[in-house]
Amino acid sequence: MKKILLLALPLVLAGGLAAGYLLWLRPHGAQAEPAGRPAAERAAEGVPVKLGEFTTNLEDGLHMIQVDVDLWVKDKKALKSMEERASLLRDAVVGVLRATSYEDVNGRGGMDRLRQRLLERTRAAGGEAVTGVYFNKLIVQ
Repeated sequence: MKKILLLALPLVLAGGLAAGYLLWLRPHGAQAEPAGRPAAERAAEGVPVKLGEFTTNLEDGLHMIQVDVDLWVKDKKALKSMEERASLLRDAVVGVLRATSYEDVNGRGGMDRLRQRLLERTRAAGGEAVTGVYFNKLIVQ
């Protein structure tokens, strides 16, 4: 009986540790997935505007999102205009992120929905010169 107990105890302990990790410690959501098309295809679309990294709470206040966002614009003339509007564009991104729910961004299609919202909002803030939104990093927890 003692032999069975000595063999079963480590198995039960290991199972409990694995369940604890999967339920509480493992990050949920998309993890650092590169988004958009390959760089060669994007280069044909125009010029990148690096907005940088954003970390904020999602709408529910229980989850957070961290993204590194690049916008693509038509040409170098548009790039100059976007650089002058950098604060407006960053504010637009923060507004979209904070108004996004965990359910909206998590799972299949979440990244595409977020990309579409950001494209609409950055076009409103920066003009129709914005041709695309690309994620260098996307983490939802």
